[in-house]
Amino acid sequence: WSLVNKIVETLKTNQGRNNLPCLGADGIERKHLEPTKFSFWMANNAPFTEAERLSLLKMNSTLERLVFINKAVQKLTAEPDFICCSLCRSRFTSVTNVFTVGGAEGSTSTYVNDHGYIHQITTLRSVNTRRIAFEGRPCTHNSYFPGYSWQITRCRRCASLLGWKFEKVGKRNRTNLDATDRPDTFFGFMSSNVVRHGG
Repeated sequence: WSLVNKIVETLKTNQGRNNLPCLGADGIERKHLEPTKFSFWMANNAPFTEAERLSLLKMNSTLERLVFINKAVQKLTAEPDFICCSLCRSRFTSVTNVFTVGGAEGSTSTYVNDHGYIHQITTLRSVNTRRIAFEGRPCTHNSYFPGYSWQITRCRRCASLLGWKFEKVGKRNRTNLDATDRPDTFFGFMSSNVVRHGG
């Protein structure tokens, strides 16, 4: 329990910054604080790569998962990492802008488009749009996020495909939950085309 409490305290004082889940009023429920459930909740909601997430889920020991998670949380709260283009290393945003869209299963999720292509996408609240080029017009057809249009994004420096800009369509009346979990605009970058790089 002491390791869970240490992680929880770090998350509470972090208040959702540095790409970590928030434990505020709309964050984790109290029942998830049981060590085993909490370790799986963190494996799903913290900003781990797919390889890290699979490694966590393969661990047989709750303690082993919690030690791994604690080290990751300490690192993420200590270092200001950036999300960068995997080819030219152009910086787009801080990892503090990674978040989980309401209804998604985590900050990095896998989606399949209507042509059968599989994309692992990390969702970002905001990016430096001066470093992004937009391609085509916004479209709602087959959006990964219902209620949002999508538009292709590329790195302005090297033209590498990054992912998509998602913009809410229709009425913008929203609850407080919508304001944080379903913003008017956000970005979804393919995990294969961006890297996390230290400041």
